[in-house]
Formats: sequence, structure tokens, C-alpha cells
Amino acid sequence: MNRRRPEFQAIDLATWPTVAYTEFDHEARRTFEARMQALVRYARGESLKQIEQCTGVDRRQLYRWLERALSPHPDGRPFGFRALVSYLRLTEYVRLSAVRVH
Repeated sequence: MNRRRPEFQAIDLATWPTVAYTEFDHEARRTFEARMQALVRYARGESLKQIEQCTGVDRRQLYRWLERALSPHPDGRPFGFRALVSYLRLTEYVRLSAVRVH
């Protein structure tokens, strides 16, 4: 399988921090497990078509989660599986436009 981005070719999941996802409610746990399974299958080298069929995860989302998982966490390690948690903010909020007072 040919992957265009070099950082996606050699993903070491053993170095990624994990999440205690068994403490989540049923729906959140099921969503997290599907996301995690998709990334694990991708790292093993399965085709994107197989991953989409087995996990229901779209390939665009998969690549987005890979980007998030490989980004650095403030503790110096990659975000890893922590990036798959729903509604988790990876960066601080930055205001783009000035505040207008009327």
C-alpha cells in the first residue's frame, strides 16, 4: 500500500498514550472504539476500503484523526488515542478578529 505522507507510513501505536475509554457511557465508548479500531487497522496496513466497511469510519475522518493523533501534546508526547475523544480541544482558543464595542 502506497501512502503519500511519510509520517503515516511508520506509525508506532505502542508509544501513543491510551485512554480509559471503558469509563465512558455506552454511546461514547462505542464511538471511541470504532475510531480506535480504524486507526489500529490503518497502522497494520489494511486498505482504506476495508477499514471503511468494517468500522464505518470515513477515510477523510481517518486522516483527520491521524493528523490530530500525531500532533504534539503539551506533555511532549503525541496526542495518540487521546485525540479520538469527542469534543476534545487540541489547541487553545485564539480570537481571529478584534472585539467591536457598539
